[in-house]
Amino acid sequence: MNVTGLPELVITKGSQKVWRSGPWNCLEWNGVPGKERSIINYSFVSNQNEIYFGYNVPDDSSISRIVLDYLGFVRRKTWVERKAQWDTSRSYSDGDCDSYGKCGAFGSCNSNYDRICSCLPGFEFKSSINKSYVLEGSQNCVRKRELLCGKGDGFLKLEKVKLPDTSNARVDMSLGVEDCEIMCRNSCSCTGYASADVINGSGCVVWFGDLIDITEITDGGQDFFVRVDAIELENSMKDSKGSSSFPKNKLVLLCALSVGGFLIFITAFYNWFKKARKRDQTRSKSLDWKMRYDIIFGIARGVLYLHQDSRLRIIHRDLKASNILLDAKMNPKISDFGMAKIFGGDQSQANTRRVVGTYGYMSPEYAMDGLFSVKSDVFSFGVLLLEIISGKKNSGFYHEDPTMNLMKHAWELWKDGRILELIDPSMGNSFAEQEVVRFIQVGILCVQEKAKDRPTMSDVIFMLGNETPIPSLKQPAFVLTSNRYSEMASTGSAPSQNEMSITIVEGR
Repeated sequence: MNVTGLPELVITKGSQKVWRSGPWNCLEWNGVPGKERSIINYSFVSNQNEIYFGYNVPDDSSISRIVLDYLGFVRRKTWVERKAQWDTSRSYSDGDCDSYGKCGAFGSCNSNYDRICSCLPGFEFKSSINKSYVLEGSQNCVRKRELLCGKGDGFLKLEKVKLPDTSNARVDMSLGVEDCEIMCRNSCSCTGYASADVINGSGCVVWFGDLIDITEITDGGQDFFVRVDAIELENSMKDSKGSSSFPKNKLVLLCALSVGGFLIFITAFYNWFKKARKRDQTRSKSLDWKMRYDIIFGIARGVLYLHQDSRLRIIHRDLKASNILLDAKMNPKISDFGMAKIFGGDQSQANTRRVVGTYGYMSPEYAMDGLFSVKSDVFSFGVLLLEIISGKKNSGFYHEDPTMNLMKHAWELWKDGRILELIDPSMGNSFAEQEVVRFIQVGILCVQEKAKDRPTMSDVIFMLGNETPIPSLKQPAFVLTSNRYSEMASTGSAPSQNEMSITIVEGR
């Protein structure tokens, strides 16, 4: 707990902050949505002698604990007796806007928008580059005009936000909100103020210097008043009288419908649409390693959520390149859950007489025998990883050997010590060889012939993000059985181990 200013919960890596809760506002931690208040009792004590925070669960039948895992995420685990295991009931620090200082000083983060970073009122991106693509974490936002203290400047209210880092704030619980504004106005270095007690509307917090780590949230946020110049104040008053508050230059998600298993997103664009489309087409031709790294990690975390962190364990069964959507910032989103299966608490695998999926991404046990599990998705992820690094499709790989696919090609290069030849030449020199080689190793490990030899997605994320020993690699799937697989694809059926039935394969 950081007790400078208003007390806040923080996660640090060494001396660097990586997450903070937002200050205690006499009801809850300001930046943590309060959905748990109905099932958990909070207690907070702050006086001259001590500061501490605690919680208890009134329901004696429920056992709960908070865990900081190896990825740096804080999760609430609840014991589920019928499963005899701890399930994640809440994650606190793995959202798009949860990284400390995501949008830099005087920036605001909102994960509901396509471009999650924007500048506070009275501020703008300091370069034309940042206006089209925000470089997160750096100081992107600067004042539009010089602030002339006491000459028409004032305050604009930001509603439902996670308050800025309070390390450089001053607190006076004896003052009300009106006195707080006067206190801030009288100091030229004061940049904003807010109420310290949301229950009684009392207490005063004033900020000096940079405003860092503001997030727009609907649940758990509160009002914050930011200091702006006279022109910004006048423009805001004009806008409130006659113009719409619809955010310009932002992609707004109006609704998401699930029809036939496909996620259909209805979106509204402003006139920047054509420019964004042209920009994305240009990016797709030259993805550097940083972009591919982020895409791979984003997909991995998405699959891990389906397998482990969601309320229900979900097997996607059709992970492939065309089912990974990229937004304007190249953030990956997994789509098309029309073939997904939900597993029960104790269920680890299932089988089907009707195999549906896409050639080149299906695991051998699924394609041949209709068996699927979380390891089936791991296999598909491994194919995706190799495709992203190589820039080639697994099923459309061209080589003098007609039985060669991308997985076999990667394996042959690995055995011959020429694995760097797999890397897409368009990446240039944007990568560290050791890091890319580690990713390729993980990709080959994911496409092992036997499901038991493949890692889980949590293991995948750990190996991708850490320089840790990787298990010995074996021959990937469909290296020795390519002809059998090709025959299966051409006939539209797969032999079954049970001679009394066949499995029908429906390619998509």
